[in-house]
Amino acid sequence: MKDRRLVALLVLAALALPGLAARAPSPPGPLAPSRPRPGSPAAAALLFGEPLDLNMATADDLEALPGIGPKRARRIAAWRARHGPCRSVDELQEISGIGAKTIVRLAPVLTCGR
Repeated sequence: MKDRRLVALLVLAALALPGLAARAPSPPGPLAPSRPRPGSPAAAALLFGEPLDLNMATADDLEALPGIGPKRARRIAAWRARHGPCRSVDELQEISGIGAKTIVRLAPVLTCGR
């Protein structure tokens, strides 16, 4: 008798589960890419996969770049204050301590204006 009840219960469960699965809510899809909030630091763009605008970034923002510490960030900001906005990322080679290897590393994450 117990075997019949168990079989009946399994049959009912097998019949009911596909219907329940069809009504179950689907899992949420991937989040849409978003952008930094207005007023957030320029370096926040890096977190969203966007390049950092070299002409808008502060020395603190520049420190978020790979291979750029406080000293190089201050040099970039000082160079930009003397020479005006950058037209190309390659212009950074004019700054002491920044060479071709650094430019290759920074080129994907920097832009000179939007």
